[in-house]
Amino acid sequence: MDKEEYGILLKDWMWKERRSEILQRDDYTCQRCYADRSNDVLLNVHHKYYIEGRMPWDYPDDALVTLCEECHKKEHQENEIEIY
Repeated sequence: MDKEEYGILLKDWMWKERRSEILQRDDYTCQRCYADRSNDVLLNVHHKYYIEGRMPWDYPDDALVTLCEECHKKEHQENEIEIY
């Protein structure tokens, strides 16, 4: 799946619902730097790994984590995300 196709999936209501669950679980706080929405940061939900062919919302809770936009970029720059 290419980035464009993946981007379309991230607009799906199923991902929006799943994303909301993870943000709420993590108290709308980056789990790396602990910035929260009161710090006027954009929060992302990061996949710790990918499974080929799996929809973005079809992952267990422990595979998803809330990161601010800056930490999310760093995570992708510093660590290779495993694809199974």
